[in-house]
Amino acid sequence: MEMPVPQRDVAIVLAGGHVNGAFTATGFLKRLRESSLWPRVGTIFATSSGGLVGTFAALDRLDDLEKFLLGLQPSDIFRPRPLFAVLFRGPQEFVLPATVVKRVGPLEHLAEELSIASRELVVIVTDIGGAAQESRQIQRFPLRQFEVAYSSRTTSPQVMANAIFASAAIPGYVEPIVVDGVIGVDGGWVRNYPLAHAFERLEVSTIVSCSHRSGVSTPKGDGFVASALKPALPFLKPFRYVPGIGTLVGELEQALERRQRGFPVDLTDVLLRLGSITITRNMAFEDVLADEKDRSVDALFALEHDVRTMARASGGDGNLDSAIAARFLAADFAFRHDRKLERFEVCVTPPRGIDLDPGPRRLRPWRMEEKRALIARGYALTDQALRTRGIR
Repeated sequence: MEMPVPQRDVAIVLAGGHVNGAFTATGFLKRLRESSLWPRVGTIFATSSGGLVGTFAALDRLDDLEKFLLGLQPSDIFRPRPLFAVLFRGPQEFVLPATVVKRVGPLEHLAEELSIASRELVVIVTDIGGAAQESRQIQRFPLRQFEVAYSSRTTSPQVMANAIFASAAIPGYVEPIVVDGVIGVDGGWVRNYPLAHAFERLEVSTIVSCSHRSGVSTPKGDGFVASALKPALPFLKPFRYVPGIGTLVGELEQALERRQRGFPVDLTDVLLRLGSITITRNMAFEDVLADEKDRSVDALFALEHDVRTMARASGGDGNLDSAIAARFLAADFAFRHDRKLERFEVCVTPPRGIDLDPGPRRLRPWRMEEKRALIARGYALTDQALRTRGIR
């Protein structure tokens, strides 16, 4: 007897959340896998660190994902560049792709598995070169300028692998990654929370999302340049009267003083703060747009019901009722043909005192108990959300 094929009407949305978010999203997915929703998951929409996490989730390899994450240290993701390279190529070398190859295997192989998997993965990349701006997608959705979505169903494995890494390539930290001609960086700059993409799929009836909202964060450390030069300050001070060195010492001391007052230390510090503001705002925009769409759909259905009820109460015949229904159907509201979906969000913040997101230069080792605590946090908050909604 053949087993029935499950209805794939649930979409998962994984917001970008840097390193903390990768661990908490893993806990979110582990708990979701234990629920009745998991067999119904058909598509995973992901940005930034959610892309790599979503890759393992789409393949139902969460145990492998957890093992991989628990073995990570900062140096497995970022490696500080020499000071002279900071302004030209970013302060960190992005070594995560090499780490994945060494410990899991080539990401292209995972992408090949994704192409035939029962679950689809869609990752978002920011196009900073403008190569994709003439596409039909941009013409249809003007708000998607500089945003490219890559689906495991329609993208070659090589391109999909590059897209997954590009979606997590934080501008200001690392170099962009070329994805089939697109100069790609972290998708969080344009859509850190790809909720709208899930709404557009007609097969989706339920959306379950994991987000990480900690407000505008202040970059850790003393800024890229200052953190690199700070150890040399005691050795430079005796030579501050030497032309050039004195200027450097003065600039460095002023930078550290600005840090004490909460001001940006250097230009890259400003850019990182602006990036954090951008991501926070575009996540809020996704929520507001979804809520307003739900309210509009409800209001329009209620209005149609009330008008038809009043028409019948006033002696209108069946022809009038049909005409009213047809007129509402033809109304050209932006949301007219949308439908209200069941959705809930698990908003995860790290446990107090635990933060694995790396600073600009110096990367402290991560303790195993910290990593496990983040995964457990995501699991516990998801369990609470599922129980609140009566979902097994």
